[in-house]
Amino acid sequence: MALAYPRLKADAREELACDHFTNALDDPDFALKVKERTPRTLDEALRIALRLEAWAKNVKQENQEEDHTERSKNKVRITAKPETAKAGQHTESNDRLNKLETQMIQIHQELKKLTATP
Repeated sequence: MALAYPRLKADAREELACDHFTNALDDPDFALKVKERTPRTLDEALRIALRLEAWAKNVKQENQEEDHTERSKNKVRITAKPETAKAGQHTESNDRLNKLETQMIQIHQELKKLTATP
C-alpha cells in the first residue's frame, strides 16, 4: 500500500487496504459482516474475517452432527435370525472347535518329541 499510494497518510492507507481486502472476499454477505465491525487496520480486518469464518464452520459442523444423530435414531435393523438357526450353528461350531483343539494337542506333542530327540 505504501508503494501504491506513497502520498497518503498511514491511516488513509490502512482504511483503503481494509476496503480492498473486504471487496476481494468472495462472499458479499461475509464481506458485509466484516465491514460492519469497522476494522481500522488490515490486520484487524483479517482477524475479524478469520474469526467469523471459524464461527461459521463451527455452526455448520454442529448442524451436521445434529442431523446425523437424528437420522441414526430413525433407523431400525434386524440383528439376528430366529433362535432355532442359532442353536444348530452353535453346536456345529463347538464340535469343530473341539476337533481343532485335539489336532493342536497332537501336533504339539509331536513337536515336543521331535525337538527332544537330538
